[in-house]
Amino acid sequence: MNRQNPLSAETIGQIALIQSMVTHLPDKEVALSFVCRGLVDVPGIEKIDFCLDEHHKDAEQRSSKNQEQLQIFAIKSGGYEFGELIFYVSDSESFSPYHPFLDNLCQMLAVIFEERRQRSLNKSIIEDLEKRVYERTKELELEIGERKLGEEALREKMRLESAYQQIAQTTLSSLDMSTVLDRLGEHIVNAGIFRSLAISLPDYESNCVEVVRNIRRLNDGSLKFGVPDAGKECPL
Repeated sequence: MNRQNPLSAETIGQIALIQSMVTHLPDKEVALSFVCRGLVDVPGIEKIDFCLDEHHKDAEQRSSKNQEQLQIFAIKSGGYEFGELIFYVSDSESFSPYHPFLDNLCQMLAVIFEERRQRSLNKSIIEDLEKRVYERTKELELEIGERKLGEEALREKMRLESAYQQIAQTTLSSLDMSTVLDRLGEHIVNAGIFRSLAISLPDYESNCVEVVRNIRRLNDGSLKFGVPDAGKECPL
C-alpha cells in the first residue's frame, strides 16, 4: 500500500506568499515569471515554465526525449485562457499532493488577469468614447462657426443692400445737387462701406475735377464734413 507523501509546510507557505504578492506585479508575463521562480522548490519537479500561447507543444516534445512527465495547469476564466504553468515532473508521488494548491493558485491568477483584462477593456471603451465625443464636439464647433459666419455674411449682405437702396432713394429724392451730394456721402459712410469719402465732380471744360464733399467718420461714430480737401481741384 502506497503511503502518501507528507506536505511541506514551507512549500505551502511559499504558495500562499506567491498568492499575496502576485496582485502587485505590473503585467501577466512578469507575474507568471515571478510565480515560476517561487515554485521552483515544489517537491517532485525538475523545473517549471510558463507560456502565454501554445508553446507547450514544444515542451511536450522535449519531455518525451528527456523521459520527464509533463503537468500543465491552465490559467483560464470564463472561457478566456491567459496562459499555462508547465511543470516538468520527476517524481509524481512527491508532486501530486500539491495539485489542489496549484489548481487554486491558477484559479486565483485567472481571476486577477480577468479583472485586469476587464479594466483594460473598460478603459479602452471610455477612451474611445471620449475621443468620439471630442471629435464630435470639434465638428459641432466648426459647424456652429461656419453657420455664424454664414449668418454674419447674410446680415452684412442685407445691410449693404439696404444701404444701396437708401443711397438710390436719396439720389432720386431731390433735384438739388447740393442736397443729393450731402445725403449721398452721408449714407455711404454710415453704411460702413467706407470710413471716409471724397466726392468729386468733373469739369471737362477746364480738364480737372473738383472735390466738392469730403466726409469722415470719427471714432465716436459721428460724421465730420468739410475737411480741408473740399474745393481742391485736380487735373483729369
